[in-house]
Formats: sequence, structure tokens, C-alpha cells
Amino acid sequence: MTPESDFLRNYFNYFTEVEEHFQRARGTALFLMSPLDWALVETWKNAGVRSKPCCAALMPPSRNGAGGG
Repeated sequence: MTPESDFLRNYFNYFTEVEEHFQRARGTALFLMSPLDWALVETWKNAGVRSKPCCAALMPPSRNGAGGG
């Protein structure tokens, strides 16, 4: 594998992991991320934020322990 193919694989794996978590958090595979959601996730990726904190940020407040309820 070339460095470029490794980069692309890691790049898409990051987005796939976050998207799948987003869908599980919402309880449906039919609910898709909006273009704004994708832009936010890309900003996190470009800033070097690991996927686990991104997934935690996408959880509804009642499920991630951040108040609400």
C-alpha cells in the first residue's frame, strides 16, 4: 500500500465510524448526517480529534451524561 492509499483508508474509516455511531445514537439507519454535520466532523478530523470524542459529542444529552433529564 502507498502512503496515499493508507491516508484515504484512514480518512474514510474515520467518517464511517462517526457516521455509524451517529446512526446508532439516533436509533435508525435512515437518519443521515446533514452536510453541516459532515463539515463539523471533517473539521474535527483535520484538527486531529480522535473518533471516540467525536462519537461522544454526537450522543444526545440524556445518553452522554451531560445533564438533560
